[in-house]
Amino acid sequence: MRQKFIVKIDPNKKLPKPKPMSVAIITDKSRSSNFDEAKAEWVIESAVDETANDFTNVCDLCHNPHLKCNFIIRNLHTGERLRVGSSCIIRFGLVKGNVDLESGVRIINNFVDEQHYTYEARIRLGEVMVLMPEAKELKNFYEALKKVVELKGIKEPTLDQLGEICYGDKWEEVKKRPFEPYRLYDIWHKPGTIQTRKSKVSRVSSPKEGSTWTRRSKSKVVYNPLSGRSNIYNTEKFVTDTKENEQEERN
Repeated sequence: MRQKFIVKIDPNKKLPKPKPMSVAIITDKSRSSNFDEAKAEWVIESAVDETANDFTNVCDLCHNPHLKCNFIIRNLHTGERLRVGSSCIIRFGLVKGNVDLESGVRIINNFVDEQHYTYEARIRLGEVMVLMPEAKELKNFYEALKKVVELKGIKEPTLDQLGEICYGDKWEEVKKRPFEPYRLYDIWHKPGTIQTRKSKVSRVSSPKEGSTWTRRSKSKVVYNPLSGRSNIYNTEKFVTDTKENEQEERN
């Protein structure tokens, strides 16, 4: 599973207002020259941590050189993109529903979660789009897909919505195929009907004298339906904006 980062900001911290330079950058790259109107034109497109090849530690708005993660925001009208830190997004109110510090942090982390689980669902597509997938892979795929649906606030997702989550821009082409759309429908609505395979693992616990310990090996394959829907939410990595916030307080 790819590592997931979490944005943390002190809930008692009061974020400063953007400087004239930051305001100018936003308005110059927006359709509106009014800052309050211009900032509403921007949306979060993606988020990457410092392990990404295109990561930069400098914010395009405040020029803070201590970023731990990049949020790529895009203007809906001009198509312009900026790489910024979470504090700039929150204080500028660039996220819909961001009315205060707490709501801004929650919204940003929900976006990160959605991106993370979308990635997890997509990398498992090849494993589940077969006639008899591994039970564990199918279960992990279903849980990741379920998490994305929940984060998007979709109660009863359509096949197109599921397809767009799993295939992105390729869905329009994939939906014309004879197998994938039906398999995706069954995974979501009837996961227990899909025949799966599960490899049992055995090992030699008491080897004969003079022999060497053997590694675990697959002894046989057992076919069974998908079982259980456990919570797979597991945070492997924490990335905070501490340095970013300290830099802003000095500015």
